[in-house]
Amino acid sequence: MSTKYTINNSVEVNELEDELVIVIPQTEKMYYCNRLARDIFYLIRDGLTVQQIIGFLLEKFDVEEEILKSDVEEIIEKLMTFQVIILEDN
Repeated sequence: MSTKYTINNSVEVNELEDELVIVIPQTEKMYYCNRLARDIFYLIRDGLTVQQIIGFLLEKFDVEEEILKSDVEEIIEKLMTFQVIILEDN
């Protein structure tokens, strides 16, 4: 699971307390990130793979690994759908 993503460089990111608001100019839509989605977004920005993100978040949150994996996959899928992140070529 060494899948790696990059941030779409055309998105605008605005921070609001524990949340992020991401504006996607191509679609003229906004994506609101809760705390977990915000952490995933920043970890992707920092160059971590999906496996590294899961490992980092397991240390940060007291949650079962399978639940966290499912949540991470769901958030990444939404970020891809909204064109916030892009699958990086290996």
